Amino acid sequence: HWGHFITNRGVAIDPFDAKHLMLTTQGDIYETRDGGESWKPIINKVLPSVPGDKAPRYKSIGLEITSCWEYYFDPFNPEYHYAAYSDIGFVRSTDRGKSWSWSAFGSPWKNTYYQLAIDPDIKGRIYAAVSSKHDIPHDMALSPTRPKKSLGGVVVSTNAGRSWKTPYDRKGLGALPGRVCT
Repeated sequence: HWGHFITNRGVAIDPFDAKHLMLTTQGDIYETRDGGESWKPIINKVLPSVPGDKAPRYKSIGLEITSCWEYYFDPFNPEYHYAAYSDIGFVRSTDRGKSWSWSAFGSPWKNTYYQLAIDPDIKGRIYAAVSSKHDIPHDMALSPTRPKKSLGGVVVSTNAGRSWKTPYDRKGLGALPGRVCT
């Protein structure tokens, strides 16, 4: 599964070993040593998945190539950490930041999670400001010459960021279960 656009100059072949190739995309670097039969990401280390989780886990090698807007600690569970990113969207850790899983499942806007609000009263409930447009705070993202087709909104998780949904019908914010909007 290639998650980003592959450019026409994004492939390099080892001049001493034709089966050793590297492939770059707009957000990843992959390597094969068997002529393309199998590929592995080399900007992070793939870890075994946790039973019951939809996404694989990764350990950073320090080569993230995007903006992290915020880093959060879950006040109910010190093992849970969260990060809001451009392009990557939302990632969560259940082992104090040692490994991470992409976790924007269910959100209609997955590109960027700008900010979270962890409900201080209800364990597992998190609100997020999200968009299909990355880097909105920067002038280049708000340029009047760019198309206005990107959308965004508020999503909510009731399971500590494992999945998300819109808490309203996209026509306007309404009351959420367990909350009174004033």
